[in-house]
Amino acid sequence: MNDEVLQLREESLNEYTSSLCSNYQSRKKELEIIITNMPQKHSFANHVSIELEKMNEEILQAEIEILKRSSRNYVLLTNALLYLERRWNTEVVVEIISRSFSQEIREKVISLIIDSEEAPVDKKCAVQPFSLSTSEFPGELEDILRVIQALREPRVVSSARDVFTSYKVLLAYGQHAHLAVEELLALSRLEGFEIKNIVGAIFLGVVLKRKEVLSYSSFLVQYCKKEKSALSYAAHALLQIYNRKLSIWNELQDVVPHLYTGLEKDQGLTCSLLYTLNLKNAVFLYETTNGKVPEMEVFDLCKRGRHSLPHPDIRSAVQSLLTIPAEETYPTDTSVQIGTVGSECAANFKPTVEYSKIDKIEAFFQFFFTKASLSFTHFNNTLLEYRHVFNMLKKEEVGMFVHSILSSANSLVFKELAVHRTYQLLKKRHF
Repeated sequence: MNDEVLQLREESLNEYTSSLCSNYQSRKKELEIIITNMPQKHSFANHVSIELEKMNEEILQAEIEILKRSSRNYVLLTNALLYLERRWNTEVVVEIISRSFSQEIREKVISLIIDSEEAPVDKKCAVQPFSLSTSEFPGELEDILRVIQALREPRVVSSARDVFTSYKVLLAYGQHAHLAVEELLALSRLEGFEIKNIVGAIFLGVVLKRKEVLSYSSFLVQYCKKEKSALSYAAHALLQIYNRKLSIWNELQDVVPHLYTGLEKDQGLTCSLLYTLNLKNAVFLYETTNGKVPEMEVFDLCKRGRHSLPHPDIRSAVQSLLTIPAEETYPTDTSVQIGTVGSECAANFKPTVEYSKIDKIEAFFQFFFTKASLSFTHFNNTLLEYRHVFNMLKKEEVGMFVHSILSSANSLVFKELAVHRTYQLLKKRHF
């Protein structure tokens, strides 16, 4: 995409307009890019079109051609219609939509392009309504409307059109959080979008693109850093959705840990969201911050699990976060009895790599954990170094070893990774 179009800002608009108008025939594609790909710059496109009209360019015909070409893609098409509703008028655009879509789809398209709360644009327009050859809208459209409606019920958002438009900006900039946020700010500044609808668009992305929760959380964090009033609004909206027990909370709750860690200077505000955490997100936040969280009941099981045998629910949550299948680890066995070895004995203990020559397995385990406790890398390397010993362990001794890992004072992630790695090493053995 043309760098000049990407970098177009208010301060360079007049210079850009003059340059494009004087070379319009060779550069007309740039105007199409702004109209169909950059709704945050529609005011700029409108300014350029007005200047082109003064030069007697057939801009209306050009806009018709742009609209027809955009009909192959619902993002391009809805952006073009959004622009043309203001450039032409509401009646013409509604008639074009009515002629181009079935009744069921028609109403949905209109709701995402025209805000029913705003007065229609009724200026004169020489364009005669026509029909478009449109491809089928994707099933995602149904989900978009469903989530927006869920957000409108508690008045988290006020305009389906503005939420959808902001969401398309996020889609366009993908993983580039900094660029995306700059363009979201442009939507507020140039197109008059409310903060609530931009926050709602990020929420929409979190719900629809659950696998991309990190990206959308990053959008929200960066937006809150740039737009100071956005955080208080986002926090209030999340609490509303939680208290109303809306189904979209299942996805939106995953944002809370990222808000807390990403906005350290505002943790006084984000802290109010922590009581909404489910166990999985509580574990995620506890481990991410290395236990540096407020004293809250939601973290009690995490804290106990770091210093003793973790509760089965904690283990399940950590395994889920690490994508460790339940069948590829060892269960918690509370019946295991572990002998103790003095630290002096453990320090002087020099085990061999031959199982048959180890007299006290407890001493071997003590040596192992002393050597391997620094990091998971140390654990894995030591496990491989003594793999011949582990391959000869009896079932009860494996149980003792796993119990020792889980009972040790270490991070929850370390414990589950260590147990999983042990299982992988010994999984060919059938006990």
